[in-house]
Amino acid sequence: MKNKFVIIFALGLFFTANQPAFAYFFCSPNFYLAGSTSIEWHTNHHFPDSDRFSILGNKRTYKYGGGANISLGYIFDELYKQWDLRIEGEIVYKRNALSKIQKNLSAVGRTQDIALMANVFTDIPLWYCFDLNVGAGIGISFNELKLASVNGFPIFPDIHHDEILAWQVLCGITVNLFPDVALTAGYRLFGTEKVRTPHGIKCKELPLTQCLDFGMRFRL
Repeated sequence: MKNKFVIIFALGLFFTANQPAFAYFFCSPNFYLAGSTSIEWHTNHHFPDSDRFSILGNKRTYKYGGGANISLGYIFDELYKQWDLRIEGEIVYKRNALSKIQKNLSAVGRTQDIALMANVFTDIPLWYCFDLNVGAGIGISFNELKLASVNGFPIFPDIHHDEILAWQVLCGITVNLFPDVALTAGYRLFGTEKVRTPHGIKCKELPLTQCLDFGMRFRL
């Protein structure tokens, strides 16, 4: 118990001694909040054939989907005069509904990811109020793979949740409307580790989602 009080007291002294620095950092206008919506298309899932789970395996084709992204970041524009360097934490949500299984079996289900990403960007001025931004990120995705019915016939609850490594590369254009407000549009390639069905069947290829993002960014 005494050790806990000592630790709390030491942290309090540290915070008090560095309060001006913390206040300057967290009140800096270089922080920003950004959000966007996405139009997405997902690669097909190809699962190895299985005698026991022939319907649940094989090829799964997905419809166009949608998503949303929100991020909190920091701009190091005082260090780089020719371009801005940004770091951010981002929450990515994406979802694509099943279209069919194998060649012509209609299906109901989905693939869904909620990912926590750490990103780094560079913003390169182009002309007037336009910037080119290029970035990459890595994080963890909470994936859900679900199959509910095939050709109208319900499937015994076939759903699997997994925590898997995720990565992404991004590029786009920023339009600086005002000093603190910008419009954003870009392309995102989002990938994860291979996903599994509830029966442990792993897909053959890395799942990839291509996204078109449209949003806004606000300096705080």
